[in-house]
Amino acid sequence: LSSLVRLAASAAMSSAAAAAAGIIAGRVLEAGLLLEAFGNARTVRNSNSSRFGKWQTLHFSASGRVAGCSIAHFLLETSRVSSHPAGERNYHIFYQLLGGASAKQRAAWRLKPQAEAHAYARWTPAEPPLKQQRGAMAKEATPQAEAYVGGKDDAAGWVETCSRLTALGFSDAQREAAFTVLAAVLAAVLAAVLA
Repeated sequence: LSSLVRLAASAAMSSAAAAAAGIIAGRVLEAGLLLEAFGNARTVRNSNSSRFGKWQTLHFSASGRVAGCSIAHFLLETSRVSSHPAGERNYHIFYQLLGGASAKQRAAWRLKPQAEAHAYARWTPAEPPLKQQRGAMAKEATPQAEAYVGGKDDAAGWVETCSRLTALGFSDAQREAAFTVLAAVLAAVLAAVLA
């Protein structure tokens, strides 16, 4: 899909039209990556497994330029929010929230202290850093390895997700509302896990 979007965006057109089509194509690609944060999880077979269905429809102008995109989602695996099999993870966004939120954000969203919160992720900050654990992912799912996907740091994923929300036009208030809801869901699950 990304190749098709880029090809359609670069079809013969004026530089202004090409720039506009490039912006739209970029937003389509950013939206797909953003949906991965909210709908993909690590499974025993795939570190970035889609746990939902997605139908994307690209819209083209009469001259063949990318004019927009609509995305419909369905069949989100909701049971994964409250529990997930050993060696797997919940949705990436929860780990990004835990790994990337600032102390001020954690306080505002009433998230548990990191050591308790990471019990849900099955790892603690006291364990060896990511660079020392990358090889463990290939061998077996260690508690530390479960917190990372494909050698990618969740704190970096948090920054990318926040940037994508901004690039797609979400206001600060909309982002804050979304993260507040995510933190509330996470807090409810953590209360059950740590009880």
